[in-house]
Amino acid sequence: MRLHPPGLLALVAAALATGCASSAPERPMTQQGERMHFAQLDKTGDKYLTPDELPPDHELYLGFNQYDLNTDGRVSEYEFGEYLKTIPE
Repeated sequence: MRLHPPGLLALVAAALATGCASSAPERPMTQQGERMHFAQLDKTGDKYLTPDELPPDHELYLGFNQYDLNTDGRVSEYEFGEYLKTIPE
């Protein structure tokens, strides 16, 4: 098992949280990062995002109907992944 320097995980977590709170999103580099980003936005923990869970200046909120592919009024993890593909690397 490889040990990381003290504080490294906290630094990484803070960087991820900062990127998720921004209205100018950064595309996560891994599937785990995508899941973490989704989980941070999913305030109810129901595995779906609704407009009331998103900051009003968030790009996903602003184009919510475009990313709600099946028009059920919520964005699933799959639909969120499709949204992330629209963010430039």
